[in-house]
Amino acid sequence: MGGGVMLVVPDSSLFFPLAALIDLDVSVLIQWGIFLFTAIALNQLVFRPMLRVEDLRESRTAGARQEAIDKTAEAEARITEYEENIREARRSGSDSYQSLKDGATATSNEVTSEARARANKAIDDALPGLHSTYESSRETLQKTAAEMSENILEKILQAPSAGGKS
Repeated sequence: MGGGVMLVVPDSSLFFPLAALIDLDVSVLIQWGIFLFTAIALNQLVFRPMLRVEDLRESRTAGARQEAIDKTAEAEARITEYEENIREARRSGSDSYQSLKDGATATSNEVTSEARARANKAIDDALPGLHSTYESSRETLQKTAAEMSENILEKILQAPSAGGKS
C-alpha cells in the first residue's frame, strides 16, 4: 500500500432504483378510502361544529359589541339631555328669581312710597294744629310770663327795705 487516497462512490441504483417508485395496487385504494373517510368524519364531527361555535361566538360578540355601542350612544344622549335640562332649569330658576326680586323691589318701593306719602300727609295734616297749638301755647306762656313778672315785681316792691325801718 502506497500512500494513495481511495475514493468510494456509492452505487446510484441504491438511491434511485430503476423500478417504479410506487406500486399501484389495491392497498393504495384502501389507504385513499381510509383518508377520505377520516377527512369526512373529522369535517362532520370536529371542523364544522368548531366553525359553528366560532361563528356563533363572533355573532354574539359582534351583537354585544353593537349593543354596547348603541347603549353608550343612548347614555351619551341622555347625559346631554340631562345637562340641557339642568341648564334650562337653572336659567328658568334664575329668571324666576330675578322676576321675584324685581317684583319684591317694586312692591317695596311702592310700600315705601305709600308710607312716605301717608307720613307726609300726616305731617301736613298735623302742621296747622301744631301751629295753632304753638301759637296758643306761646300766648299762654307770654301771659303767664307777664303775670309772673308782675307778681315778682309786686313782691319786690312790697318787701320791706332793709335800711328804711330800722
